[in-house]
Amino acid sequence: MSTDTDSSAEAVQSNQFLIVNDGHGALIDPGGNMTSNKACRLWAAMVRNLEIDSIVPQHGRSFVGKDMVNRFINWVENLECGVDLMTQEHYKVP
Repeated sequence: MSTDTDSSAEAVQSNQFLIVNDGHGALIDPGGNMTSNKACRLWAAMVRNLEIDSIVPQHGRSFVGKDMVNRFINWVENLECGVDLMTQEHYKVP
């Protein structure tokens, strides 16, 4: 998963999603760096019980406070990305 949060200056490409939640925007390329939902679920399970005060992305707004951090972790945990997005259409004889 490659993310660029609050990227209002960029156009959304056909392989990307713009997700806005409570004023926080994220431009998501689900085929990017995250290989599968399994990787997302494992990451979420790893960090869920840590005391995280904030998640500060490279670009855009921070997710501050336990509620926002938990909402972000829940979102990542359920994200379909990478190979999850592949279908038979990706594997057909030309």
